Amino acid sequence: MRHQGKVKKIKDKKSGFITPENGDKDIYFVADQVKEGMDSLKPGYLVSFSINTRENNFIFANEIELVYKNGKVKKIEVQKGGSIDSDDGEKYSFIAKEVKGDGITFLKEGDSVEFSIGIGRYNKKYANQVRKLEIQEISASDGVSKNSGIPTCSEIKNGAIAEFEKIQEITDPYEFEDAVFLLLKALGINSLYQYDPRKLQAGKPDGFFTIGYLAAIYDCTLRQKFEEHKGQQIDNFVGCLEKSEVSVEVRSPTGKTTPKMVKVARHKQVWIITKGKTRVIKDVNNIKVKEVAVVDLIQLLKMRFDVDVMEENDLAKKLEAIDE
Repeated sequence: MRHQGKVKKIKDKKSGFITPENGDKDIYFVADQVKEGMDSLKPGYLVSFSINTRENNFIFANEIELVYKNGKVKKIEVQKGGSIDSDDGEKYSFIAKEVKGDGITFLKEGDSVEFSIGIGRYNKKYANQVRKLEIQEISASDGVSKNSGIPTCSEIKNGAIAEFEKIQEITDPYEFEDAVFLLLKALGINSLYQYDPRKLQAGKPDGFFTIGYLAAIYDCTLRQKFEEHKGQQIDNFVGCLEKSEVSVEVRSPTGKTTPKMVKVARHKQVWIITKGKTRVIKDVNNIKVKEVAVVDLIQLLKMRFDVDVMEENDLAKKLEAIDE
């Protein structure tokens, strides 16, 4: 569900707050959830967003986009500004410096324009980032959409992240295991193995992976207080990593599994993947046991999407140090 509100405050171009139109409390957001980047936002701008509820019912605004409208220039005062009649019948004023492209001197009354919306004192709305529409844009969009529904690369990236963030809403343990496995694959971990979650596997982990110098056995749980329940299991995982090889299952596209022995890398960790907080639980014979929050893995995926190159060793270091 999409909501609308105005940007209330921006903090160091890294985060900010949105005041919803419905009068609810201000909602926090971070920079990587802004579709067009933080530079596109200013206090007072009208935006649309989705809502994501995290741990302790803390609410975040996600998938933030500027609200755009189309209309026709009604009046112009060169060097000052003018007014626009929007396609939905509302009127907006604008100032000269908010006209993009060639500027206000090249704008005429009757021109079709696209603009974002700002909200000033007493909730008065005005037009920002006014851009003259070319004839082909008007014809292609019929005054509704500027790209005929074709997604941009940024939209695809943000959509993928938004889908992975839904892992935090999963309540079925098997679905949680499968979703985490998919997330680890998306991160770029190639030597990744999942034990069949539908088999009775008392004491077995959910998966195992190696990347660079890191080898990790992982287990997924939806339990908030898991340490007493998984104490013996964690000790078993540590024991497996103390050996030179780990037995894994390789699954074919038909679903058939075959056993395989995989050599254990130099750096060893046990991960308990949860919806909680990332932290070190203990260190046993240089094997670090830690709780890894799925939200931190999603943040790492965002980072991977945002950089041009992340070598395998770089990814391995980030995974190994995810608790720091």
